Amino acid sequence: MIKFLLRYFRNYGGVRALISSEYLFFSFIISLLIYYFQLNINPFKLVASIIPNIVGFSIAAFAILLSISNENYMKLVSSKSKSDDNEYIVKFATTFSHFIIVQVTSLLISIPLSGDSIDISLLLMSENRTFVAEFIFGIMYIISQMILYYPIILIIATVSSLYSVTNILAKSIYYGENND
Repeated sequence: MIKFLLRYFRNYGGVRALISSEYLFFSFIISLLIYYFQLNINPFKLVASIIPNIVGFSIAAFAILLSISNENYMKLVSSKSKSDDNEYIVKFATTFSHFIIVQVTSLLISIPLSGDSIDISLLLMSENRTFVAEFIFGIMYIISQMILYYPIILIIATVSSLYSVTNILAKSIYYGENND
């Protein structure tokens, strides 16, 4: 499992790609807005109820797309992309892997924290917080919101990847029909 995670993270682009991700940035902005407006959203309960469905759908979509192949399609997706040295299939697998790993990670973090014992409204309403406590709470609150919104926003990246691979599939079908 460690080898897989290291290979995936290297193909993803490492820490630099994660930090420069517009999807991560957008989830950060949404989380800041939620904190600023002090919306009482327990992200852990939402993650525990929403993400399992998205994980199931993601794995099914990944499997279906990989199962729909012909010789021309495999040649096209095994070729190098114009933007870097990775094959299209590696970029596609990396995008889907990232999507699924982020979802599962958010679930692993959220399930133990989704119980009723964690009441975010009590923390938000407390008037006895010091500046340091407020700062730490703010950071933790924003991170907790990002655990919810980042996997959801990654749906856009995954759909983009699906769209690219589907275009390659369409080209392979067209190419196969015109070579018969």
